[in-house]
Amino acid sequence: MRLASATLCDSLLRHYATRCHGELSIFTLTLAFTTFHKDANVIMNSKLKMPLITIWQDRDIRFDINPRFLRLIAGERLVERIDGVEDTKGNCGDKGILRITNLRLTWHATAIPRINLSLGYNTISGVTTRITKSRLRGQTESLYILAHHANARFEFIFTCINPSQTKQFTTVISIHRAYETSKLYRELKMRGALVNDEEKLRILPDEQQCDRFDGVWNLGNDQGTLGTMILTNIRIVWFAATNTMYNVSIPYLQVQDCRIRHSRFGLVLVIETSAVVSLKEEVICFVY
Repeated sequence: MRLASATLCDSLLRHYATRCHGELSIFTLTLAFTTFHKDANVIMNSKLKMPLITIWQDRDIRFDINPRFLRLIAGERLVERIDGVEDTKGNCGDKGILRITNLRLTWHATAIPRINLSLGYNTISGVTTRITKSRLRGQTESLYILAHHANARFEFIFTCINPSQTKQFTTVISIHRAYETSKLYRELKMRGALVNDEEKLRILPDEQQCDRFDGVWNLGNDQGTLGTMILTNIRIVWFAATNTMYNVSIPYLQVQDCRIRHSRFGLVLVIETSAVVSLKEEVICFVY
């Protein structure tokens, strides 16, 4: 009889590999999986190791960086380009190009590209349009952004030289709203409203449930909590049997290491997440 943990891990590795198949330009994926019969007394080795590559573009505010860092990275998409935009607050009087991507806003002066900035959506706390005064246009409608990073607050004002292009500023508001409402696709979430009253997963748009494993123990502090694990094409979800609000959602993008190891509870599945979002690594152990 095969180990139950092996079945769970095999399914996890398969769905993770499928999810990351088109993203190998960002992540290097190495899989090694072997399953042995329990009676054979052979150590089972199952491992998924992914070198952590920090994606800072949506989480940092950077000024006057090397222009090559303004280029699109793998997975980043250009949504809109607006020419003739003035950074009214920081570089008043300089014409530049504002690019709106799915991760950030970038702006650089047309005459001197090394005068630039990269503004990640995760740093933005407020975005709207207001009437401001510009050296190039006088009184006009501008894009007004409040942001924070590294315990500092920033204010950005972008003004279009061509008044007809100000309508494109609404794209920034829409993209930022979409970024804020899609965090479950890429960020670890604990104790959220992940399942309904019938203990069924609340499926996200374009998400597909692949496997469900009842009787999975979540280990921590020398004790375990019985629950259910669900694997989808986007994430790993676990919730407790007695309290569905005691749960965790782990997107595959956050998985740094996945392996099976021996413990005093027997063979356990260990999932290690990256420290990019939570500023600390999370190690979560499961027994099935």
